[in-house]
Amino acid sequence: MKKFEFSLERILNYRQSIYDKEKNVLMGLYATRNDIEQELDGYKKTYGALCEEQKISVQNGIEVFEYKQLCLRLESAKRKIEEVTENLKNIEYKIDRQKDVVTQASKEVKVFENLKEKKQEEFDFELSKEEQERIMELVGNKAAEQVINSNKN
Repeated sequence: MKKFEFSLERILNYRQSIYDKEKNVLMGLYATRNDIEQELDGYKKTYGALCEEQKISVQNGIEVFEYKQLCLRLESAKRKIEEVTENLKNIEYKIDRQKDVVTQASKEVKVFENLKEKKQEEFDFELSKEEQERIMELVGNKAAEQVINSNKN
């Protein structure tokens, strides 16, 4: 009995490997985004703590030099928040683009998988047809043997 062989199996495997690679790139981008979000949360907490410290210091009285130092730290934290927010926007853009790449790669794999499935169905149909023909041939041979044997008797 013949075994099914898909003539485009190597292309399917190649397309699948491209899809897997692009999906891994997307997962890496998601991980980077998570890291950036955590970094942003840290800076926001620092900024909030500095604002609270400034408020309390002003209420309790603070020297001008210390106040300026506190304002510089606040400004630095604010710049970091803006910088990290920009990084987050950039990674979101890269994620959106990579999603498109992964979707396209997935479609290409699906085309070959559907073709393989169709060829498998055709192969199975032809195999079934051949088996039916062999059975009919065996039945015909058996009937012919019975006729020959009945004519001998």
